[in-house]
Amino acid sequence: MAAPRSLVRPVAAAACALLLAGCGAADEAGGPAGANDADVAFATGMIAHHRQAVQMTELAEQEPEDARVLRLAKEITYAQQPEIDTMSGWLSEWGAPVPSPGATVAGAGSGAPSAQELARLEHSYGQAFDRLWLQLMLAHHRGAVALAQTEVDEGEDGAALALAEDIVRAQRSEMERMRRLLAGGLGDGGGGIGW
Repeated sequence: MAAPRSLVRPVAAAACALLLAGCGAADEAGGPAGANDADVAFATGMIAHHRQAVQMTELAEQEPEDARVLRLAKEITYAQQPEIDTMSGWLSEWGAPVPSPGATVAGAGSGAPSAQELARLEHSYGQAFDRLWLQLMLAHHRGAVALAQTEVDEGEDGAALALAEDIVRAQRSEMERMRRLLAGGLGDGGGGIGW
């Protein structure tokens, strides 16, 4: 027995929608279904932001006096480089340009250190390096949390939203560790404050 005509169109439309969703159908803006301008802005901005953090962690892998600064720097690198790769893949899928490796983080509230601050960091040693690195990275993380929170508030892509929530959670935890070190835990080589 054939289905009533009144059911054929809605069922066919639902089947087509499921098929298109499974194939990564594009929305009217040209990106995949579910991605919006906020998702693209988040991935674009966070890639440049993370690249700068990785640049700062590379300095910390050479200069720190406190073992906990080195450990934190390595954790940041291990977390953020895969996120850079993931977000670069999303931008490619969405038909958006991937920021060049030289792209800079800009704007009020970005937390990006100035060229002068980075130069000061490069020429610092021992506890002075550790303290300045923590201060700059703390401000940098504040900027990343703000960028990720904007994605949480305005984004649509499920994977981008999940990553933004992870970034907010992880970086707030790292910021607390930095604050504890800056409040008096530096210089004891890692024995005085537990994580």
